[in-house]
Amino acid sequence: MLIYSAPAPNPPLVPFPTPPSSRTRRVAGQDVHLDEIEPKEVFTSKTIENRPLPSHLQTLLTLQHAFNLALSLHIATKPPILPPHPPSTVRLELPCLTNYLAIKETVERTGARRFGTQELARLAWIWQWDGITLPKEEKGTEDDNPFLVKRDLPFTPEAICAMSYLITPTRTLDGNGKRVHTYGLGIELDLKPGETRQILHNGAEGGLGNKGQGGGMGAVGRWNSGGEIRHDLVREKLGKWIDLNGGYEVSQR
Repeated sequence: MLIYSAPAPNPPLVPFPTPPSSRTRRVAGQDVHLDEIEPKEVFTSKTIENRPLPSHLQTLLTLQHAFNLALSLHIATKPPILPPHPPSTVRLELPCLTNYLAIKETVERTGARRFGTQELARLAWIWQWDGITLPKEEKGTEDDNPFLVKRDLPFTPEAICAMSYLITPTRTLDGNGKRVHTYGLGIELDLKPGETRQILHNGAEGGLGNKGQGGGMGAVGRWNSGGEIRHDLVREKLGKWIDLNGGYEVSQR
């Protein structure tokens, strides 16, 4: 039986594991020198997936799973109404389906980790990263690196859309009834041509008086079923981050 511990603070940032001193690895049950293997065979996505992550990156991957699950559960309990759009639309943004404050507790309870705006910023950074090149090192840009951020990030008016997640600035009421700034959380749907239809105020289709679009639950279902694919992509990016940094974390300055 699985026993979940109470939410605990994220572990402190720790150095990436140093590369092993041995120059051999087991391939098909035999010890093979790495020098005899082509580089493209050493660093395949399958190899990256099987490599253990440092604790702080594993925490980020755990939060990715918890965040996606919390957002999926919200969508399942409160199915979105698609906004009006042309029949030829193949991508549709659904902003502010919920917000950061509304799902924060669910994410922390599911992942047993702290989920502050710092962690949300780290997830957004990894979603946007191409997974190929390191960010440029420039003075005053350390906050763009999620692994060097040391504090909760202030509210920013910038919107982010990456890996089918959508983060936009918004305002909501806190527990005391005070209106505060926060982040709206939504998704980007991939639509098939003709998959949706107009819905009128009287329930008829087509014509004027459009109050939204119907028939989009198939697209929402596809988004939900893509959770594992998004999880694997984040895992692959984290593994690539280790490779690009030579197996250790960039020193903090």
